[in-house]
Amino acid sequence: MYALDYDTHIPGSVLKAAGYTEVFRYLTDLDHPQDWPKGLTLAEVEDLKAHGIKIHLNRETTAKFMLGGYDLGYQEAKNCRAWATRLGFSANEPITYSADFQVFAADQILIDGFNRGAAYFDGKRNVWNYGQYSVVKRCMDLGYGGGWQITNSWSWDSQRRLQKDSRAYAYQLIGGVSVGGVICDRNEINPNYQNASANTMSLIPDTIAKKWPGLATEFPPNAPYDDSNATIWADAGARWAAKQADVAVANTNEILNTLKLWTPQQPQPVPTVTAVLSDADKDDIARRVVALLNKGLNAVASS
Repeated sequence: MYALDYDTHIPGSVLKAAGYTEVFRYLTDLDHPQDWPKGLTLAEVEDLKAHGIKIHLNRETTAKFMLGGYDLGYQEAKNCRAWATRLGFSANEPITYSADFQVFAADQILIDGFNRGAAYFDGKRNVWNYGQYSVVKRCMDLGYGGGWQITNSWSWDSQRRLQKDSRAYAYQLIGGVSVGGVICDRNEINPNYQNASANTMSLIPDTIAKKWPGLATEFPPNAPYDDSNATIWADAGARWAAKQADVAVANTNEILNTLKLWTPQQPQPVPTVTAVLSDADKDDIARRVVALLNKGLNAVASS
């Protein structure tokens, strides 16, 4: 499977017709787009997502901008996260910072500083690097989120053999292709990531809106499924389930304490109960259960 990177807009319908479902695109200053016309716009993001195209965010002002070190890394991460948010990406969307030149040991020291600055603002998992083998390897060795490796001569070893970091997300190939009249670079997606990538963008089933009409706006049928929304709702669901479990435990303990069948000081239930419950007793217990559950769930709902 291959992804494309390019420096101008290609309609999502054209990409999809050509068989591409992933792209690497540039983040730009949204307030001054004329300074970097290669950058993503909100209209392009919406078009690509509507056609099921996964977007990887890349930041590169000049080939060597990462040599600005820690302070620039921090400022770039701060700016890039703000722009990514305005484009509709989640706070967990990785951003790739590009070292698009042959990097030597002295350069890597400054790149390390840049990454530290970016991670201080945005977290290590959100910092990816594009560059030669040694840059990507260093990025991954230090625990940053990911890498996108170029496979030109900068990645050769002393025997002129290509080195590839097996942890990289993708490998930029030599030689371009024309898609919709735009010359693009092709990038081979690491087979270790292919299944995950193919399933990132899918369509929302209509069963969600049918079963929970209140969620129809958040999850419109047949719209592209946004993984950031999925994370938010999954987290909310887990928290709700945990609260309900706490309510159930508390109510069960209160019922048992009321019936004197169990107390915290007596962890094991009484093995036998000699009393025979009448129908009236059973009705009374049922009413207590309903009252306690309503009290507990109402408290959770209002919290």
